[in-house]
Amino acid sequence: MNTDEIARFDSQNLFYADVGEIYDLQDVKGISPLKPKFTKEFEKIPRPLRWQLLNVSHVLAPEQIEAQLVEEAAIESSILPGEAVQGFVYRFSEALPRAWMVYETVSAGIADDAFDLLRWNEFDPTSQVILTDVDGVGFPAAVEPEIPPEVKINSLPGGELEISVNTETPGFLVMSEWAFPGWKATLDGRILPLLTADYALLALPVPSGQHEVIISYEAPEVYMGLLLSLSILLVVVLFIWRWHSLNSNDQHLH
Repeated sequence: MNTDEIARFDSQNLFYADVGEIYDLQDVKGISPLKPKFTKEFEKIPRPLRWQLLNVSHVLAPEQIEAQLVEEAAIESSILPGEAVQGFVYRFSEALPRAWMVYETVSAGIADDAFDLLRWNEFDPTSQVILTDVDGVGFPAAVEPEIPPEVKINSLPGGELEISVNTETPGFLVMSEWAFPGWKATLDGRILPLLTADYALLALPVPSGQHEVIISYEAPEVYMGLLLSLSILLVVVLFIWRWHSLNSNDQHLH
């Protein structure tokens, strides 16, 4: 685990404001009531497991809502003028990093199966990964390495993540990012398809050895907007061409 990286936090809606936006931090709670299905479903799993998978190191709450939380500071004033608030900042020390290696796979036929497995009491996200829709896909047999893997994470401009992995045996790199369409991954410069992990996150098979992984996100709306712009441009060009053609014909007739 890279303990130097900046982790996420869970505001628990303690404030009626977007705390993450104000302080330039990643808040897993957010303030929008509109959420994709799997992010909303994720809130139904036990909080400690959710915080663990979502790289949450700190929690804001009015009281100690889970035994794993350790109080760090009292909150006695709001970030909004005139708002009454009383709560605490808690540390959650069991958070997984933004990306980590595992070596045991659990196959799930569909997303609903993965969600059920996620709430299975014996599921351990530190050593297992639940993969969706991978029936018939061959992966190396799980072999736990004798030497713990090294995973180093570096944030790049534009929201990209550069992940350096050194693993003695083949395994899976699990990334604490929502499995939205638009994510891309390269392994040593080669484009590889990402897998859906633990119901709503991302995973990538990684062979043994030293490797460089880069993941980047580009919303599908960007491509749709580009396609729309090109379509409009094509219509304008055709209109101008047609207009010139008609004018040219009119001149020949006269």
